[in-house]
Amino acid sequence: MIVNKKIEYGTSPLFCWDVFACDTHELRTTLKKSQDVQELKFLAEKKGWEFEWERLFDFSYQTIVLTGVDNRIMWVGDGFHEMTGYPKVYALGKSPQFLQGPGTSEEDKESFKEKLLGGGEFTQRILNYRKDRSEYICEVTVLPIMGLDQSPAAFLALESEVF
Repeated sequence: MIVNKKIEYGTSPLFCWDVFACDTHELRTTLKKSQDVQELKFLAEKKGWEFEWERLFDFSYQTIVLTGVDNRIMWVGDGFHEMTGYPKVYALGKSPQFLQGPGTSEEDKESFKEKLLGGGEFTQRILNYRKDRSEYICEVTVLPIMGLDQSPAAFLALESEVF
């Protein structure tokens, strides 16, 4: 049976692939976050870290970078390569500063360092560089992971390119 529906002025039909694309993107994002959470939980259990991992589902991000308190990258999410052009394994053991370059302001670097030393959560934008040396603005939300002594043992950086 065909039902006639009135289409109001200014609206357009929604094609089935539009709905499917939205649902598929949301599903991929949720699955990617679930995989990240599982990998990070496993690592945290081995290290004795405490963190409310389900909080990650409350944030929008392209990739996660896990650093130790020594500022060395311990783990990166799959989105790292897509965002930066660098393979995941290349980043391991390096300081995230390898993504900065000549246009990254000293003020932004110093501000980031001070906030990190403060040990709390924060969000900051910083100019980074991809492997091909093209610039991008990266919005970073840093969440501390606590150790057994309740001091920061590592940091999660939830990163997204800002357009």
